[in-house]
Formats: sequence, structure tokens, C-alpha cells
Amino acid sequence: MKVLNRRGTSLPNVIVLGDSHANMLMPRFKRLLELAVAADPVNGAAKFPTIVFRSANGSPPLACNGRHGGDVALVRDLQPSVVFYSSNWIQFWRAGGGAGSVPSATPLFCTPGYQDACAYQTPADVQAMADMFQAELAALVQSGKKVLVATVNPEGPEFSGRNMANGNAVGTVTPIKRSVFRQTFASVISILERAVANAQATLVDFSDNQCYQDLCQVVSMAEGEPVYKDKYHMRPYYVKLVNGSL
Repeated sequence: MKVLNRRGTSLPNVIVLGDSHANMLMPRFKRLLELAVAADPVNGAAKFPTIVFRSANGSPPLACNGRHGGDVALVRDLQPSVVFYSSNWIQFWRAGGGAGSVPSATPLFCTPGYQDACAYQTPADVQAMADMFQAELAALVQSGKKVLVATVNPEGPEFSGRNMANGNAVGTVTPIKRSVFRQTFASVISILERAVANAQATLVDFSDNQCYQDLCQVVSMAEGEPVYKDKYHMRPYYVKLVNGSL
């Protein structure tokens, strides 16, 4: 657990839950704090929220993840004003087990890192996990908290530096289309976004800044550098300066 902008014994205003995609956002929040202090050197930090990051690589904020019980307990005990969820949903909801219509008694999220075909998970399991997630969000909303959930934004091998290098020459740097990406993962995206909407939480889409209209560049047009540090995570510098969705 990490804390940004410690202010004595004051409780956090914001708790961020998730996996490496939550960790990925830290530079942006730090940048917002820097801007607040620059605008008001005396009181800027005091006016800026205290933010707790309860996030771990490969650990989705889902009820079926044993670690997430601690997340829920932390929110209950600290009572923040805002709860922000960010996770690589398409990694954990791959449903490689066929078209089962009845969920498992204990649905499982897919093994982190794409290490298997996730044959132990069905679409019904994904829906069951999404239903539990929706109930969790709804309870937080009904308690008066502002709840934000990051949806799925474009990622993949096209963003990897390995795809852009070809010996001493430049490889492929062709942008991808947001619409094509969303269609490819429509089954997961629709389930996630429906759960967020039904819970009356707020959806955050990083591709609003990552992409211009329907084109998502793999190389930043401002810095001339790759947007991602690998296939799945934006570079800290890019998140810090460009991700205005936060």
C-alpha cells in the first residue's frame, strides 16, 4: 500500500484499487499534486486529496480474489470520499472454457500473465463475477461515495517496442483503431461497462486521451516516443503528462 500526499493523521480522500493498471496511474496523480502545489505553494498540498493506492500486480479487484477482501475492509474502515478501480479486465476475463450457461460455484479469474488458456472459466463465470462487482460498486454508491471505474483501453503487441524495432531500422508504428479494439473485446467490455452503469458508478476511459477520434498512436505525436513500456502498460512519462482522463 502506498500513500500520496500524507497530511498528518488525516484520512484518505481517495482509495485506488486494482492491479498493475492501478499502479500505472501513480505518476499522473503525483503530477496533479505538483500542479496544485505550483499553483498555491502555501496551501496547495493541504487542498489536494490524500490518496491511498491499494494495488498489486496480477491482483484484480474482484470478490473471487482472496486479497480483495482486504481492499473492501480498508474502504469500510477508512471511509474515503472516492473509490477508483483500475484493472486489466481483459486479462482476467478470457473465458476459455466454452459456452457454459451456469456459472461455477466458485468462479475463478484467469491466471495473471496469460500463462494458460483459462479453460476453467466460462462466459457465465465472467457474468457472475461482474454481477458481484456490480453489487460492490452499488453498495459504495448508495453509501454516498463517488465510485469511478476505468474501462478497457487499447493495448496489445502493436504497442510493444519489440514490434517497433527491426534491427537498426524502424519496424511497425501504424496506429490502431479504437473501434476495432473495442469490437475485438466487446464481450468483456460490454459486461464491465453494463455493471458500472447499473451500479450508477462513473466510467473512466483512458482512450479519450490516448486516442484522437478513432486512431490510437503507438508512438506519441508530442514526444516521438512509445506510448507503452510493454504490451499492456503506458509509460510513466506518458501517463504523467498526457492522461488527462484523471
